[in-house]
Amino acid sequence: MKSGQLPKELARIWARQLKPMAWEKRVLLINDFHENLQEMIPDFEEFCDVFPAIVMETLNLISEDEITCDAQAHIFANSADQGHRLVAGAWFRSHGGGH
Repeated sequence: MKSGQLPKELARIWARQLKPMAWEKRVLLINDFHENLQEMIPDFEEFCDVFPAIVMETLNLISEDEITCDAQAHIFANSADQGHRLVAGAWFRSHGGGH
């Protein structure tokens, strides 16, 4: 598999696993995916390119664009898609920063 295909291939797998879950469980599983992916891609710069792309592709497949909770906003904030990051930032600003 070419590295350009990796985000789309992993996103299909992630989306299948995440779709039936609530956002609170999704964020925990994405944290696990994050750690595993860091082991798979030890080059930090490459990891920083790939992980946000996978998150973006996964969110596009899940297709739930209206943020309804902090967990969802945290995931959106890690997307390569600027629109995802903007709505996450707006959520955190209007909901006390998410902390």
